[in-house]
Amino acid sequence: MEDSDMEHLSNGVVITTQVNREGKRSRSVTAPTKPCIVEPIAGGFGIRMTLIEGRNRQIRKMLDTLGYGVVELHRVDFMGISLDRLNRPGDWDYLNKSEMLLVNQVIQAAQHP
Repeated sequence: MEDSDMEHLSNGVVITTQVNREGKRSRSVTAPTKPCIVEPIAGGFGIRMTLIEGRNRQIRKMLDTLGYGVVELHRVDFMGISLDRLNRPGDWDYLNKSEMLLVNQVIQAAQHP
């Protein structure tokens, strides 16, 4: 991927996503993505993206706007909680005390903005 394309992605691109409420598709929303971190992976055969906000199929749609496809996509953490204990799709694990504290802090912040 060209450096200019990585910079374009990191600044945000305009994508269209479906907004779902109560399990039903409500409407399409076209809006720019928030800025993110885009880094090349060693060997030059991929990139690592760190998002602030993850909309439905956001990475796939962002790359599509620049003419790139996604061959493999792996989430490595969520809300700062590492997923490295999970080995394959469908795996799960209990959260430890510090991870639960983080989740509770995020919930509290969302309820009292």
